[in-house]
Amino acid sequence: MNEQPWLPDKVYQVEDYADRIRRGYYTETKYNNLRLFLDLLAEDLFEFSGKSYVNGNMKGDIKNFIPTDAKVLLQYYATNPQFVAVGIGEALAILRQCTGYFKDGEFINTYNSLKIQAVPDGTIVDISDGIRKVYTPKYKPVLKIWASIRDIILLKSILKGAMIEASTVATNVFRHLETARGKEFIGFPASFSHYKSQALHYYAFNKGVEAYKKLYDEEVQTFTDVESDWWSKTSTFTIPNDAIVLFLGNSVELMLEIAKKLDPSLKRIARVGFHNNVINEALEIAMAMFKAWWACKKLGDEIGMKKYKLSGIHVSIPKHVRDFSMNSGDEKLDYGVTPKLITELRKALNGASLERDLPYGSDLREIARQYCEEIKIFVSDAFDEERIDWFERTQAPADIYGVGSSLLERSPKTEIQYKADCVAIQIGNTWHNYSKAGCQEYFNADLIDVI
Repeated sequence: MNEQPWLPDKVYQVEDYADRIRRGYYTETKYNNLRLFLDLLAEDLFEFSGKSYVNGNMKGDIKNFIPTDAKVLLQYYATNPQFVAVGIGEALAILRQCTGYFKDGEFINTYNSLKIQAVPDGTIVDISDGIRKVYTPKYKPVLKIWASIRDIILLKSILKGAMIEASTVATNVFRHLETARGKEFIGFPASFSHYKSQALHYYAFNKGVEAYKKLYDEEVQTFTDVESDWWSKTSTFTIPNDAIVLFLGNSVELMLEIAKKLDPSLKRIARVGFHNNVINEALEIAMAMFKAWWACKKLGDEIGMKKYKLSGIHVSIPKHVRDFSMNSGDEKLDYGVTPKLITELRKALNGASLERDLPYGSDLREIARQYCEEIKIFVSDAFDEERIDWFERTQAPADIYGVGSSLLERSPKTEIQYKADCVAIQIGNTWHNYSKAGCQEYFNADLIDVI
């Protein structure tokens, strides 16, 4: 686990986009227009004199106030009852490189004039009363910036965007883990991510896992299928169907070759479902791997034993496909990866040593039984919170859940709804609360000083 609250700036590669960010290329039009308007006011040396209002009520008369030089308090918070805040580090990296203005074609960085408070990436923000759907609007900001409005206005929407996607992924992971009751979990968002976003998504994945561990004070084994500078994790090896095609459908020979060739530190997880006969495929692979494992054990070859240790069976069947062994007539129970199929597979694996021929007779029965009972069942294909909950409620013996697109889901139900509001302004040497109706400055004990 990264002990620093945020990653080093270089990881985010903001410098590759900095010039365009500074010029408003990625900024919402309304903020570009506001920056232009402020620049025009500054050229005219505009000063505001008149009445000031808060929530429609007159606050007082103001004379000679210069709005173009005003310092404001900009706060970012989300309206979700509970979420995992991620993307804060990237927002800070953007601020460090892109706060300021252009003068005679040269960018003047004013980051050191800011005051910033932020929460560490992976912070659980909870405004509920213990029940996620019951809460009061006492929001907790994840980022507060005191700055000249002209220096940061072009960054307002960009900072929010940097946090929304990462926080949504982390929170989706957190909720999936809650639903899975802490079982092992493999994330596959790579198939559903733009390649430039994969590192961000996997970093958010790991922050969601860390948040779960912290809240529930329990370990959970999780893996991702890519590695990156954004985190340090050991990946696991799962087999794509393409490999089975290259071995002309012979999953047994494929698994034996994989076991022989690849580094023994990689967990061996065999994929079944290619022939729509999950149980038979799984048993053939399990016993072939066991026989190779036993041969190594007799020779005292510990590395070989690690190579032929079958850690798991990966069951992956599309939702519209019915496995050969499923024939109840109920479409929900028969099609795709279902609790019924996984229950039958577990029974078959546990009894494999009794059903299959073993070398050297019955003396190996007990050893083979232990070997097969230790094989974990990994399920994937169209798994989301709802499907995981179905498996858990029915006590299906799935050990590992594989999840992809649902971790990236951004719907009204799942997206982290960040708000960014100016809530105070400095007049002279005094800060005054000025905010739109229904909004105010909020506080969060998890905020730490950045600058």
